[in-house]
Formats: sequence, C-alpha cells, structure tokens
Amino acid sequence: MAEITRAEVIKILGSGGPFGEGNLAGVDLSELDLSGLDFSNANCLGARFDRANLRGARFVSARLQNASFVGADLQNATLSRALLTSANLSNAIIVGASLEDANCEKINFTGVTADKSTNMKGANRRNVVGEEYLNVVQSGMSGQQTSNLVYDIFQVIGIILQAIGAIVGAIIRAMFGR
Repeated sequence: MAEITRAEVIKILGSGGPFGEGNLAGVDLSELDLSGLDFSNANCLGARFDRANLRGARFVSARLQNASFVGADLQNATLSRALLTSANLSNAIIVGASLEDANCEKINFTGVTADKSTNMKGANRRNVVGEEYLNVVQSGMSGQQTSNLVYDIFQVIGIILQAIGAIVGAIIRAMFGR
C-alpha cells in the first residue's frame, strides 16, 4: 500500500474515504503528525501509530485492539472508553493522557513515560505488561529512580534472606547441639 498522508487520514475520518467511514484498520500511520485529530469511534484495529505525533488526539470509544503505538507521543491525548486490548504502547509518552474507562487488557506499557496527570481511572488493566513501571512513574519517580528503587529492594531482600538463614541456623544448632 502507498504511504498515507495526514490529509488522507483527515479525509478518511471525516468523509468515508477508500477505507470506509472512520475505518483505518491495519493502516500504517507511523511517524505522521496526527496531533489534534479526532479518531473517536474509528476502527483502528491493528493500525500502526509507531513514533507518530498524537498530541491532543482524541480516540474516544475507538477500536484500537492490537494497535501499535511504539514510541508515539500521546501527550494530552484522550483515549477514554477506547478498546486497547493487546495494544503496544511500549516507550510511548502518555503524560497528561486520559485512558479513563478504557479497556487496556493485555496492553504493553513497557518503558512508557507517564506522570500523575495520566488518568487511568476505571481502566481495565488485567494482564498488563509493564504495569509495575507505569505505577511507579505515576507516583512521580523517574526511570532512574525506578531502577535505583528496584536495586535497593533486591538488596533489602538479600539482607532479610541472610538474616533468616542465620536464625534458622541458630535454631538448628540449638536443637541439635551442633
């Protein structure tokens, strides 16, 4: 398929175009500037938005199952009530985005950039990949702080396990006189 332009996307979303009204299923929209466009209620099953500028775009109630947003800029985008099942948002920027009441089941959030302004209220987040990273980032920690925290947690676990081993060893020596 030939490359698609922003103007063609606008035409497809608004007037039916060659894919039918709002039907962008399977279309590769990677690296396009689609900022501020309204994809609400559009069929974008399996569409590719990799590294696209989607700042302020609206995907309200859009069908985005298996869509790819790898490295996309979704700052202040609205994905409320969107169907994002099995979508890939790895390394995407979702600062200020709203995924309120979205179906995010099996979504990939690995390496995503988010903060406290990212709205996930009511979103279905079952079987999500990268969820632990998203939760830490939403708490206001940077990626480096997250790495340091994980390292510190493993150090504490190691110390606790050593202490437990010493206690168990002391109990065994006391019981058996060794």
